Amino acid sequence: MLGAFSHARSLAARWVSALALATALSASLFLAAASANATIAYERGPASGNPSIWVAEDSGASPRLIVPAGGGFEPKIAPDASAVAFASLPVHGNPALELVPVAGGAPTTLAANEANMNNTAWSPDAKSIATATGQSGGRETLVLITLATKATRVIATGSFQGVSFSPDSTQLAYARAPNDRVFPTASDIYTVPIAGGASVRITSNHRSTTPVWGPTKIAFARTRKAPGRREDAPKSNIWLMNVDGSQVRQLTYQKAPYLLSGPVPLQWSASGAQLLAQFGGQDTIYGETVNPRTGAVRTLTAKKSVALQLIAAGISRDGSTVLGATGGFEPGPGHNIVSVPFAGGPVKVLIRGAFSPSWNG
Repeated sequence: MLGAFSHARSLAARWVSALALATALSASLFLAAASANATIAYERGPASGNPSIWVAEDSGASPRLIVPAGGGFEPKIAPDASAVAFASLPVHGNPALELVPVAGGAPTTLAANEANMNNTAWSPDAKSIATATGQSGGRETLVLITLATKATRVIATGSFQGVSFSPDSTQLAYARAPNDRVFPTASDIYTVPIAGGASVRITSNHRSTTPVWGPTKIAFARTRKAPGRREDAPKSNIWLMNVDGSQVRQLTYQKAPYLLSGPVPLQWSASGAQLLAQFGGQDTIYGETVNPRTGAVRTLTAKKSVALQLIAAGISRDGSTVLGATGGFEPGPGHNIVSVPFAGGPVKVLIRGAFSPSWNG
């Protein structure tokens, strides 16, 4: 039961980060277009409370176990497909952030007290990982880990709501609040050079969260308290700004129903012509596509019963394909890893009975 509890706790924390309610998935993976060289990392068996981690070709072929049952969850594959970062399942305390080679071998611990995988991201050049350590939702420390040396650099402390590397791997954007004493958290977005130097705050409204660094713009969510009933979820929409915080504009105008929130940005295509988003709230999470020019939003498939239970995980570099998992909010045996055209079309099952996919770039 410990594995199930840890996995559920991570999902709840993911919700708080991405929707300012209770992120979706980390938005800093730059995924490749589907090809024979692409690799998917994923979980099996989450319903048992003892998930295992696997890798397979992007078609779902040649599946291979790399972390045995009960060893970890929420895998994030390196952009060069050399390794998989994941959260371990400790007996006590927070999960540890660990790294395992895709080729197989013993995992290496990168951070012994990792807060949650929402605030964990690979740099596009696969040389660094950013993660928040400490008590999730409490006093956390954002650190940058250089994988070649395992050196750790402290970036900031506080409460974090998303991290994202620049496409050239030279800078990191992160959303930070001093603490989590108010809800939604009073966060702003900062950038910091990877090579060293001070952080620069690029928003100042205390309502900016979940930055996703694209080729020319940073997409982020701006949250507000819902009017009316106190127990309602905070409401959010996607905004865009230049990387220095200038030319801020609202992109989406979606009106979330009671107890729901979003959309929040998840990932850009390499050209910046497509933007993937996540929407959700209480017992709900599903992907949406966003037109970065017009702000038009739609679900990933026209079939409502599938669309409202299709969790987005990433978009291909060319913007043509979305990777995701069907089956809804709570992981279970009915989940399948799927692909779906960004422009709309049939859902293709890649791996049955699997969850939490990530795709390499």
